[in-house]
Amino acid sequence: MTPFLFTKILRRPILTFCSILTSAIFCFLICLLSDYVKRQKTELELVKDNFPIECVVSNVKGTSTKNLNIPSQYIMYVTKEQYLFSSYIKNLCMTKNFSYQWTDIERDNLGIMIGINQLECTKELSPEYNGKITFYDWYNEDFLKEEKAVCLVSTAIAQKIPIQEEENRFLNLFIHDPFLQIKKEITLQVVGEYESKSSELYIPWGYCYNLMLENSDTISCDSMSFLVKENRKLTELKKEALNMFVSIDPTEQTPSYHFALIIREQIYFSTLLSLEQNAKRLERIMPLLLGLTLGIGGLISFLCVRTEKKSYALMRTLGVTGKKVFVASLSEQMVLEIIGEITGILFFLLTVSKGTSLPILFLILYFLCYFFGCCFAVYHITKSSPAQLLREEE
Repeated sequence: MTPFLFTKILRRPILTFCSILTSAIFCFLICLLSDYVKRQKTELELVKDNFPIECVVSNVKGTSTKNLNIPSQYIMYVTKEQYLFSSYIKNLCMTKNFSYQWTDIERDNLGIMIGINQLECTKELSPEYNGKITFYDWYNEDFLKEEKAVCLVSTAIAQKIPIQEEENRFLNLFIHDPFLQIKKEITLQVVGEYESKSSELYIPWGYCYNLMLENSDTISCDSMSFLVKENRKLTELKKEALNMFVSIDPTEQTPSYHFALIIREQIYFSTLLSLEQNAKRLERIMPLLLGLTLGIGGLISFLCVRTEKKSYALMRTLGVTGKKVFVASLSEQMVLEIIGEITGILFFLLTVSKGTSLPILFLILYFLCYFFGCCFAVYHITKSSPAQLLREEE
């Protein structure tokens, strides 16, 4: 029976080729669609875990996020472990501004001295915005973790500072902060320069903290921002934020010592919604593709059976039972389907898949859909007499 089966298959090369090609294309599409859905879901989980949701402290109106003079209780609330809120945030950025005047070089040179706790606090220094910094000697960005009287200046300022012994550079400044009522002369060692013409210089937050504590007994910062540590706990963060921060009120008219928290979550939720909709849309296509496979399998089998009715009539005349004719015809169609399915899988593995697993369940469903489509097409052969088959052929 097997040599006869392959002889019949090779006797109609065009229909055989179309059958294998159709099966391979549908199998490839199922693998491709399933892989894409899986990738969308993986990306969705990555977004839920890693998408940066920025939170920024603002005034009550929500119109300003700088020069806020945020008092110490807010700083403690976001930094101290005794408050649950601190466990929901990461990458805390704080800045504190002081006005300064040089006391030994260009006395009329005024500027802003800014205390920061990491480079990302300002765009001029942030690697994300291609901030270019040249550190002197053995210094690096870890100087921000120390409490030394050191600073980072712009290239414009660095050119004006004379080099002293051992190639060190120092700045003698008179600093002033009207909010904390600090007026003091300080000396800072320059540890590096950033590419800019700005008059702003940056000091470590630790030194800035001690400077405030020693001269005013009051701690404050002018801006504060951070990222959500776990996006899946955003609801809990909002709940804890209500214990310290107020809601934005654009109609507020009187000066307020309260502060609001702006959570920039719109892009995060729009990204989630887009990925979820794409995944659901693609999942709806899969049943349609399997249903189409059922119809295509039946159509191809019907065309193949139609060209072989004389052979089936001869088999019946020679005494072959309808059941055996059914098995022979079905085997013929399934051989083509298996060849096509293997071809589609190999093409997918060679061209698309990169370490991803095959959608075994959908491939089994695809095989069953094609199988039942073929069964429906060849079933009538078992119920027709040789004479009926010959008449249909005529």
